[in-house]
Amino acid sequence: MNTWKEARALARFEFKSSWSKRITLLIFTTLLILFIMISSFQSYFDNSNMGIDVFFIILIGYSYMWSIPKGFQYEKVSEHTYVSPVFIFMHQLPIKNEVLIKSRFYIFLMQLIPFLVVVMSLLYLSPELRSVLDVSSFIAFVILWVSFGVAFGAIFPASDLGDHNVTTERIIVYSAVFLIIFSTVFAVVYITYGEGIIHFTTYLADKWPVQTAIISIVVAITSVIGWLKAALRKIEKVDFLT
Repeated sequence: MNTWKEARALARFEFKSSWSKRITLLIFTTLLILFIMISSFQSYFDNSNMGIDVFFIILIGYSYMWSIPKGFQYEKVSEHTYVSPVFIFMHQLPIKNEVLIKSRFYIFLMQLIPFLVVVMSLLYLSPELRSVLDVSSFIAFVILWVSFGVAFGAIFPASDLGDHNVTTERIIVYSAVFLIIFSTVFAVVYITYGEGIIHFTTYLADKWPVQTAIISIVVAITSVIGWLKAALRKIEKVDFLT
């Protein structure tokens, strides 16, 4: 518990030094998502479009990464090494590794969850979305997509620690695996359900709102805990400054 208190204090220090840039990026991302998705919903629920599904998933999944200011981002620092520069700086200070890692996840959760809740809630401005979901079902829909953003995005604070030996071959392999998984999920939904991913999630939220919300939250929590534990193991084994 004490480590989380220390992590919160460290996260607040980082927020104070970058809050204006983060807010600006979050506002820009919010407007981008709302403009694109609300206009797209005008035709989507009559005829599902895979392009809209892909775009929406990318916007939600990568929204945290796009809201990180320059200097705090995971970036290339040498030929085969990627790391967050702020992590390198903080790692040299007398801060416990556990506190340092937890501060990354604290920032991630405190920034991403309110942002996604606001963005997803504002999507209810869409007449098309209101026509397929009542308020209780829409709440389940919001929880589902916020949980997806958290579950998917949990890899980003874990990645702040850095990666060595990031070669072109490894990037290609990881990208291919991700693309195969992504394509398989899309194919299964479109073939079995007959509509797109967003449409399918509205069906789940409308048909089983409570179950959908609970399962989504469990998946998000499991992902965060898993990536947190992976980061804690990684920082104990690797010297990220070499």
